[in-house]
Amino acid sequence: MKKGLLSLLALALTVVGCQNYDDQFDELTSLIEDLQAEVEGLPDVTAQVNALQNTVNGLATAASVQAIADSVSDVADDVDGLATSTALADGLAGLQTQIDALVASLADVADADDIAAINTELASIQEDLDELLAANATINQSITINSLATLQYAESLISTDPTDPNVIVNGNVTVDVNQSFATTAGVDIDRINAVTNKFATVLGADTAGLLSVSYTASPSIGGLTMNNLVFVDTDLDISGSTATAAPELANVTGAASITYTGAIAFPTPITITGALVVGADATSLDFTGGTAASLASAGDAAGVLDLPNATTINAGNAVVTKVTAPKATSITLGKAAALAELVVTAAKMDALVVEATSITGTLTVSGQDSQTTIDLDGITSVSGPVTIGDAASVGLAALTTINNNATIGGNDVAAPLLATVTGTLEVEDDKTVALPKFAPSATTTFTVATSASLKSASSTLLKAPAVKSLTITAQDKTTSFDASVANYPAMTSINITGVEHGTPLSQSNNVTVTGNKLTSAVVEGYFNDVIVDNAAELTSLTVNGNNNALTINNNAKLATLVLGHDHIEGADAHYLTVSNNAKITSVAPTALEELGDVLIHDNAKLATIDLSSADGTSPVAGTFTVSISSNALVGRYIAATAQSTTTDYVQTVIKNDDLLSVKAFIDDKATGVTYTYTLDVDTLMQGATGSTTKTIEGSFSADSAQTTATGIINTAYELGLLAAE
Repeated sequence: MKKGLLSLLALALTVVGCQNYDDQFDELTSLIEDLQAEVEGLPDVTAQVNALQNTVNGLATAASVQAIADSVSDVADDVDGLATSTALADGLAGLQTQIDALVASLADVADADDIAAINTELASIQEDLDELLAANATINQSITINSLATLQYAESLISTDPTDPNVIVNGNVTVDVNQSFATTAGVDIDRINAVTNKFATVLGADTAGLLSVSYTASPSIGGLTMNNLVFVDTDLDISGSTATAAPELANVTGAASITYTGAIAFPTPITITGALVVGADATSLDFTGGTAASLASAGDAAGVLDLPNATTINAGNAVVTKVTAPKATSITLGKAAALAELVVTAAKMDALVVEATSITGTLTVSGQDSQTTIDLDGITSVSGPVTIGDAASVGLAALTTINNNATIGGNDVAAPLLATVTGTLEVEDDKTVALPKFAPSATTTFTVATSASLKSASSTLLKAPAVKSLTITAQDKTTSFDASVANYPAMTSINITGVEHGTPLSQSNNVTVTGNKLTSAVVEGYFNDVIVDNAAELTSLTVNGNNNALTINNNAKLATLVLGHDHIEGADAHYLTVSNNAKITSVAPTALEELGDVLIHDNAKLATIDLSSADGTSPVAGTFTVSISSNALVGRYIAATAQSTTTDYVQTVIKNDDLLSVKAFIDDKATGVTYTYTLDVDTLMQGATGSTTKTIEGSFSADSAQTTATGIINTAYELGLLAAE
């Protein structure tokens, strides 16, 4: 039945009274409730039914319907072009049929379930009636309210009783609260609002459609309200010195211009199909959750907000590309889409939130101070130049690419996915720079950073004059890095990891660790050459991973040396050099295989050498040099015993585990390998228990029972004298 009733709504064109109808419904409901109270045991309900029938007989009879039709005719006489009330009368007649059936059903009531069913049907009829009357509350003409006379006329068209339905205006609406109107006797804001609060929908005229509100009266007589306005199917223009409230407004199908002075706020959410313009005198803008084709301040191009007095700005889901707001402390731009550009200038801004996904042009955020938080976490790429000024933090969580130059302020810059900057990059204020995916392709400057981490870097491109701690997590397989004092004068520690080349012989990334402030260095992963040289303050060095050559020279304070690295399989044999390091006490690689050249000399405190990891892992070909001398190795010399008539000759023995580990890999060399060696034990205790010491050369000279060994160990015979301690 409801669908049938609603199909009649479009034909009805004006408001009708419904008070008698409602009273009769109330009486019917009361009678049914009385009947329900007595239904248990089925008492004699004839009297109640008769009374109910008398009540119902009065509903929507021909006379009642005619009375309604007469009332409609009276209004129609005053409104040119309005249709008759035939459709409404037909709708009410349909309701009468339902009521008659309901009355008839009372005779068959048997139990409480029957009463419940009747109550349900009655509620449905009441709902249909309410919808029928509300839908017929349509004003088929434009309405103007700008004087006492026009207000009175509007009141004649629209019932302002709170129980009467809100209206649809099939035309334009113009409300002008001017000085003359506001000061007219008998006019007050409550009387005006009683009418404007009845507007539910404004459809606008076929041409030049508009809902216009202007409030210029001064002083203000109070705020204008349109508390039930939901839908504007035309353009909307609200202006003046006093705000107009429309808290339920959900849709505007045309353009909207909201230029009144003060705080501009929209219901959440609201959809504006056309462009939205707001006044430049706004003290705040709240378009949270709103959608518009574009947003601009008055007089500016689409996407431009110039709001000199606004303290807070939320642009909702509208496209905004430029904001100038010198007083704004909070700015939110919620459009999650690609922008042509984004330029924000705000001197007092505490927080900026931008939901854009990419920017094809310039990105500039300026004017703020070091307390500002900037959230640009949705942006994945920027094609134009980037300039971000001072800030407490800059969030760039999704940013992967900047195809231009970039200068980024901010005490805390978070760009964990940034991989590419095709131009120069300067991070101005962050003292702890973390760019784990980034490898510079042009000059990159960390101006004040004391700690920095990145994926890979060339020391010719990375400028970090204040950095103390540097971490490189995946140094490119062909890019070298020089951690020298000239490049990084403040650096005290470096941790660098290299990437393996798919072709071992093409591994060409070298790392050089020098500088008079470095105290700690960790080198891991794959490198060609690792050079640690003249690092005057270096105290700790760890080398893991794989490299082709390791050189550790002239590091006066280096005392802790951890060697867990290996050679690069498929490349050349490994070269190991350790020389002139005054405090190193041990050279003992744990995984190093396929040794080639080995040079260990002039290390004043080096008392332990263990190269046993190379035993049985000879290179397959090549000629190599092993030289160990002028360290602090200690062994024991057991002189030879000459043959006598009763005893055999007893060979000289040099007991030293350090050189014995060298002898092991030399003895196990492959057929195609030649080692030339000079090995020296710096101090040799004499005899099995003696405390007298000599050099190896002195020991040979004093050993009269043998004459073959001389000088230091450099022959197979002399190498054969080595034994375990």
